[in-house]
Amino acid sequence: MFFAKINRKDIVTAHGLQSKDIASVARVLGEKWQNMSEEERDPYMKLFDKDKVRYAEQMKQWRSTQPQKIKLPSSAYAYFVSFIRSHIVETNSSLTFSEIGKELGRRWKMIDATGRLKFQKLADADKLRWLREVRHKDDSDDNNKSR
Repeated sequence: MFFAKINRKDIVTAHGLQSKDIASVARVLGEKWQNMSEEERDPYMKLFDKDKVRYAEQMKQWRSTQPQKIKLPSSAYAYFVSFIRSHIVETNSSLTFSEIGKELGRRWKMIDATGRLKFQKLADADKLRWLREVRHKDDSDDNNKSR
């Protein structure tokens, strides 16, 4: 970014490009960057490293001002998937992502109510956790409003 920001005007002028022709400007900037030695890139990389620290600090400050989000409860199917997905991938390493999803769905449909009970209990407990957190958040929001 710093390289482009610092050199953009010179490249547009030197190559007779239109400033609004973003694709052409980016292509020339990319070519110039690729042809630079590590020594030539070093000042820009130092600017990048310095800005990376600045950005991390600003993000940390910004995140501390954001309200903490409550994770939604997971379904019984989600617990089933987290339980069995790695086994399916290990035993069928050639399956694609969509084929794994289809296999998970097929296996979920094959499970009877008693087989699903374990996962439903996990989902019910997670829903109770979510309800507690929502109530606690609502209570703390009400307390903060009354002040």
